[in-house]
Amino acid sequence: MSDISRKKELDDFWDIEFIAPRKSPVRRENPKADELVEITVSSVLEDLADKEKFHSEKLSFSDEPHVIRKQISPEYDEPFKNKDTLELEYSPENSLIHRVRIFKWKTSYSYYDDFLRDARRLLPESVEFAEHVPYFSYVPQYDQLDPKQTEYYLYFRSEARRGNYIDADYSYILLYIYEIINLGDLMDTSFGQDQLCGLWKAYRKKHIRLNKLLIEWICDYSFMNRLPPPRNISLQDVADICSVKEFFAVYTKTDYRSYADVLLAFSSSYDYHTSKFASGDTLKLFEEYIPSALSEGVKYLSRENLTENAGFNDSRLPRDAYAGALCSHRIKRRIDLEYCSFSKTNEFRYLVGDIVKYSENKIRAHMGIKSRLSCYSLDAGIRAVLDAFFKERLIKPKKTAAKEKRTEYDVLYDLPRKAFSLSDARRIEEESWDTTNELIETFDDGEKNEEVPNTVLETPICDTLDVLPNITENADGTVLKQALGELADFALAVYRGDLRAQRETARKLGRMSDGIADEINEKSFDIIGDVLIEDAGGEYRIVEDYEVYFTDWED
Repeated sequence: MSDISRKKELDDFWDIEFIAPRKSPVRRENPKADELVEITVSSVLEDLADKEKFHSEKLSFSDEPHVIRKQISPEYDEPFKNKDTLELEYSPENSLIHRVRIFKWKTSYSYYDDFLRDARRLLPESVEFAEHVPYFSYVPQYDQLDPKQTEYYLYFRSEARRGNYIDADYSYILLYIYEIINLGDLMDTSFGQDQLCGLWKAYRKKHIRLNKLLIEWICDYSFMNRLPPPRNISLQDVADICSVKEFFAVYTKTDYRSYADVLLAFSSSYDYHTSKFASGDTLKLFEEYIPSALSEGVKYLSRENLTENAGFNDSRLPRDAYAGALCSHRIKRRIDLEYCSFSKTNEFRYLVGDIVKYSENKIRAHMGIKSRLSCYSLDAGIRAVLDAFFKERLIKPKKTAAKEKRTEYDVLYDLPRKAFSLSDARRIEEESWDTTNELIETFDDGEKNEEVPNTVLETPICDTLDVLPNITENADGTVLKQALGELADFALAVYRGDLRAQRETARKLGRMSDGIADEINEKSFDIIGDVLIEDAGGEYRIVEDYEVYFTDWED
């Protein structure tokens, strides 16, 4: 035996891998293209005859001892591909959802097969009445119910099918939802959608978690069964909780009213429902006229091509169907959506919000409410459209007093109709002074009183009366000026229409002009109950009713 062979034998004696039983090669069932697969050195040495072939396979050694990572060539990977299979593709009509693609779930499982079997078995069962039995489970299933709980569940389900949503534990509600989801097209899918919507409306306020989960499952159920959006769910209710709220919006390009409803729900920076005047008759006027006014504004914007650059681009949203729900492999799918994402464009949101504010200002003026909302992004064209709309539609009804039935005796008490005469007014005043003097003399207690001069006011009565309102207004103006303090200079600059003085005052105060105007309006609302400054096409101006305050401010 040569020295080299003897040395190798001694080295192999201490090599545990050499004396240990040989393992079969580690193989992957479905290796993907360009994926690293681990195989042992011993198997390689058996499969490869010599070192040249060993190196020709481009084996790369890892940091781990005796482990080789082999690169699988893409051409040998074709039989092992495991991609999602497209099952259904369609485009809903009159919807912001432009394309729906449904793929089969990539992995099969069987641990909900018993639930699906029980759901099919209990589908025709019903119970007319049963006593309530408490039931709780994080993942409710039929095999968890005892006979009394099963009886109550069937009673609850029978009532829900009739539209009567009785008091039930959260787990009973979830169990019925899981049943509808897993049965799929084994039951009438339109009826299933109605049931899911009814459960959501009946129990979403009591069970807060159900509010978010169920609305998402309603979307998945509708997508998978090609159902239109339910009509009995308000856009306002789903605007803040649903990740694919655009599904519930139905409109056509020529139906501007339905388009306006979508904008109010999803793409407005201002919600008129939050207004402090949104109650009673005023709220009724808001709901009657604001959507119609917005539809006129949208029609104008479309005609002028002002919405072309608003960012109405399509977005793609992949989602797993019935995420978080008990769902059998037969129903589980992956959904890929392409939809209009116009609700994410901030510039257009503020434009829609200002149209709503301007419309509310028109209704406030109609109701006699003096306070106004600020609108900054509306040009003269759209203002003219809205003005014409409200001038034609919003007509203040004339109040007519009911005529009383008159008799011949009532005619004797009618005052004579005579034109106003200043000489007659002076004569009446002189006679009143004479009467006053006679009364003083009659009721004199013996002491000589000074004679009241029988004179006539030099200023005519009508002129004196005209001055009185201005005294009160100037008094309010003085109080307002004191309340504004250093902001009064900005208000005076607005009254004069001096833009340079406005900017200079804002610079001295170290603030933005918009913030100063808002603070002035807040303080004036506390003093006079109305805003002092309003926006006039990008410029500020004093509300016409309060320009009289500034006659003293000029001094």
